[in-house]
Amino acid sequence: MVVVEHNLEVINSADYLIDLGPEGGVGGGEIVAVGTPEEVKANPESYTGKALHGEYDLWKSIDDKPVTSDNGGMPQSLHEKTDYQSSKSILVQGAEENNLKSIDIDIPHQRLTAFTGVSGSGKTSLALDTIYAEGQRRYIETLSTYARQFIGSMEKPKVSKIEGLSPAIAITHSSPSQNPRSTVATITELHDGLRTLYARWGQPHCPKCQVVVRPQTAQQIVERVFELYRGKRIDVYSPLTNFRAFDDDSEVVIGEVRTPGLKGNEDYSDAFRRLQRTGYARVYIDGDIYRLDEAPEIHKRRRHEVFLVIDRLELIDEEISRFTEAIELALIESEGFVVIEPSKSDEAADRYFFSEHAMCSKCGRNFPQLTPRHFSFNNRLGACSSCDGIGRFLTENKEICEDCDGTRLNEFPRNVRFSDKTIAELMAMSISDINTFFASRIGDIEKHLTTAAGAEEAEAARNRVKDVSTSRATHPTLHTHTSPEFEAQLLRQIQIRLKFLEDIGLGYLGLDRPAPTLSGGEIRRIRLASQLGTGLTGVTYILDEPSIGLHPRDQERLILAMKDLRDIGNSVLVVEHDRDTILSSDHIIDFGPKAGKQGGEIVAIGTPEAFTNGNPVACSACSTRLDTDDTENSVENKQTKYDKGLTQAYLSDEMRIPVPAVRRKGSGKWLKLYGAKTNNLKDIDIEIPFGTLTCVTGVSGCGKSSLIEGTLRPALDSRKSIRKGNVVADNPYGKAEYDSIQGTTPIERLIHIDQKPIGETPRSNPATYTDLFTKIRELYADLPDAKMRGFNRGRFSFNLSYGQCEVCDGQRFNRIEMHFLPDVWIPCENCDSTGYNAETLEVCYKGKNIAEVLQMTVQEAIELFSNVARIKRPLQTLADVGLDYIQLGQAATTLSGGEAQRVKLAKELARRQTGTTLYIMDEPTTGLHFDDVQKLLNVLNKLVDAGNTIVAVEHNLDVIKSADWIIDLGPEGSDEGGYLVAMGTPEDVAETKDSHTARFLQDVL
Repeated sequence: MVVVEHNLEVINSADYLIDLGPEGGVGGGEIVAVGTPEEVKANPESYTGKALHGEYDLWKSIDDKPVTSDNGGMPQSLHEKTDYQSSKSILVQGAEENNLKSIDIDIPHQRLTAFTGVSGSGKTSLALDTIYAEGQRRYIETLSTYARQFIGSMEKPKVSKIEGLSPAIAITHSSPSQNPRSTVATITELHDGLRTLYARWGQPHCPKCQVVVRPQTAQQIVERVFELYRGKRIDVYSPLTNFRAFDDDSEVVIGEVRTPGLKGNEDYSDAFRRLQRTGYARVYIDGDIYRLDEAPEIHKRRRHEVFLVIDRLELIDEEISRFTEAIELALIESEGFVVIEPSKSDEAADRYFFSEHAMCSKCGRNFPQLTPRHFSFNNRLGACSSCDGIGRFLTENKEICEDCDGTRLNEFPRNVRFSDKTIAELMAMSISDINTFFASRIGDIEKHLTTAAGAEEAEAARNRVKDVSTSRATHPTLHTHTSPEFEAQLLRQIQIRLKFLEDIGLGYLGLDRPAPTLSGGEIRRIRLASQLGTGLTGVTYILDEPSIGLHPRDQERLILAMKDLRDIGNSVLVVEHDRDTILSSDHIIDFGPKAGKQGGEIVAIGTPEAFTNGNPVACSACSTRLDTDDTENSVENKQTKYDKGLTQAYLSDEMRIPVPAVRRKGSGKWLKLYGAKTNNLKDIDIEIPFGTLTCVTGVSGCGKSSLIEGTLRPALDSRKSIRKGNVVADNPYGKAEYDSIQGTTPIERLIHIDQKPIGETPRSNPATYTDLFTKIRELYADLPDAKMRGFNRGRFSFNLSYGQCEVCDGQRFNRIEMHFLPDVWIPCENCDSTGYNAETLEVCYKGKNIAEVLQMTVQEAIELFSNVARIKRPLQTLADVGLDYIQLGQAATTLSGGEAQRVKLAKELARRQTGTTLYIMDEPTTGLHFDDVQKLLNVLNKLVDAGNTIVAVEHNLDVIKSADWIIDLGPEGSDEGGYLVAMGTPEDVAETKDSHTARFLQDVL
């Protein structure tokens, strides 16, 4: 016997060895040694001989052995000691993504680390675009080539090295889903648990009679059929089909996932042979009866009506035993279903469908076995047929579907009750109330299980079913015999997720709340709660401004949730501007010194205490001296310079946003809204003084968005006398409910600024979004050189074929396909990565072609177009909101959340001010640093001083304390909110005892 072998035990047991080598490939192919194992072992040239000697036993200590580089020698890596320090941190070297300037940083593991700095300073570039992107890329590369072709590949971020990186999960600036089917329950996956709960422990009721629907035994079916057909001849069928059977009153799904009469992977032909061996003779197929051995070829995935013929008999008392046996056989063969059909001679009679699963004792209507799919409005089994599971008709007013009362479900599942509540009623409750409801039910179950009967019932159930996995939820035993012990287990699992949502400040939400009505902050916190529920450890969590949309009252809950993630063994990196979150972290990394090209460096590193004690934080980049903001109100002593970052200056109170010395009284005219009742609003009346900055405040879920976005804005949109400054936005809050609105005459124009992104493609940029690029292209088209060449403004667009580069089509980069490796984007050599063809670039204004203009910062462009008022004006507005550092042609996809929001604001502010405009803003401070908030307030104050009115939904205390008028809602969220708690100046509101906002205002006024 000749054997090719590497196993040393087999080699050592051989009689004769032929050892080839000495190396592999071109270094091999020679006979090194032959003979017995002992003879080969004695040959010093044979690596096999050395292995037989035990020189390559890796379990032995090898610290004192020499490291060899020859083929077959000990690998160098086995001798290297693991660096203990590197295992305790994420080491980043040479990070250059976006504006980062070759950052080197150690980020400690299992700590809460805050990334701070002015907007656009590079925080997100390091956290998300570098660390998270590399974590995702490494994970994808562990997958097989086959799997990667479906997932796609990721480009390696611009970084020299990252070590110590654990699996990464990011919770980013996700915009609320606009899918009308998406709800809080589906986003959190709580809907899956509730569907299982109702499928197993729900008590179905007849929609018509409202009596309990109970399973039928074989004997009950026999008695019912005798009532219907006594004295007549009938056929007894066992349905093998996986499609629907019909009776007079209902449509019943026999098999939902698989064909009930088929076993395993059987097709009908296999089943027919099996049934024939069992003793059956005939089968009913699509209206005709065949012998089993003569049945036509049919496929189980095609629509056929297939019944096994069990018996044909006359229903007389003498045949009751035979009929009972036929019913039992039919139920066995089809897993609980039976069809009774009168003889063909009786054409007036109808076919009846029966099952062991559910029947109304009053009207005799049969119902299908409950499964989780019956409670899904995204499945044909559960969705209301009128509204297709949406609950509302997608018209302008989004009217509720009357057939399902907005529950989205068809009549059978919406009449299933658990503890006397339907699933629609349960999901309409707030998360806090559901948690209390389940706690009460669990208490009742635990009390029951302490009794002798309860303990006996639980033991019997454990013997019948060994687990309670969702995959077995359709099993008949689970439907009819389910232990309260298992019910309590499922309730506890659901309750864990509910508690996380409540702990993070979302207890006011209803599970049926549509996703389009959620704010970006609510979406982020929902995703954070979902991660808390997984219990993962050893993960790097990256959170992008989770405090957005959160009232200061609820901020502590968010901080505790992030610390819980840290305490179970995770590293938490949070990009944040909120003061409390930053000071609650373990470690702070401050980016700057400014933004854009002037940022991308690490200004300071240290503990919160180091940032607040007023002394400069030791850091290699901290020697940069930073000029304070050049506006009058940003710092008390504007001549002072700090040897520290702006973040430390604000955290140490050396720089602050001052409280206005005088509150504006307004123009004397008022906008009044009466009887607001949209969503949870409690028939409230509000007043807004014209010519002021008005803030609408209150805890999350108290009704701020329902009041402003869902009621006031639609009410003003409906007035034809008011010009709309932008496209009328969709109202995801349903129909606006209010009694009347008065005082709209002073409003000539309405501007609405929300949190939607400015663009989702690299071709969108600040210049195109603000219409600056159109004005610039018009300027270039008017140049003598352009007129001589016959160029119009379209020639200077990188989106039109006659101006763009012929090779890259205006994209500035060309994609090189690398097949199973990530595609590579390389700068276009034909146009030198400008996106334009050569003829277009020959036209210059003050020595700058159109591509060079797009590469300029806003500040550089202001200097270039200083004599062109129509271009300088919008440029100056961008600079006024703190965006002087961004490039005009910077891709919208690379803008931070704060930058995108301010670009949108700048577009509206650049318009000519008439003093008669009402601005509605949704948290304009989203993504803004302390210093950026000051710049924003300067711009807003200029608008108001010009006679305009601003109404802003806001949580930021620096903005709230700077407002002229406050409308505070609450006192809590959801059903306990919607009340007008206080209305007046910040000083007036601060004196209101029932206001949560007042407590925090008192500390900053």
